[in-house]
Amino acid sequence: MMKYLLIITLAVLSSAAAADTALAGSRQGLVAALRAAIEHHPALKGKQAEVDAQSYSIDSSKARRLPSVRFRGNNLDDDLYQN
Repeated sequence: MMKYLLIITLAVLSSAAAADTALAGSRQGLVAALRAAIEHHPALKGKQAEVDAQSYSIDSSKARRLPSVRFRGNNLDDDLYQN
């Protein structure tokens, strides 16, 4: 009797371990599927593009506040190029 109880216990434990492994695999598969759906969904890509555009707009506005330097030169004397 004890022998059968041991066999049944081992069978149940191995089934539980296999089910746990399968469940962990399905969780990873679900996470991968959700990640792929989020990365490739057209509406989400469009919203991400809008967020990026706003970020660039902010950077551009900040850059306009910075001072700028311009140089301009005139050659008033033609003797500069003559020997």
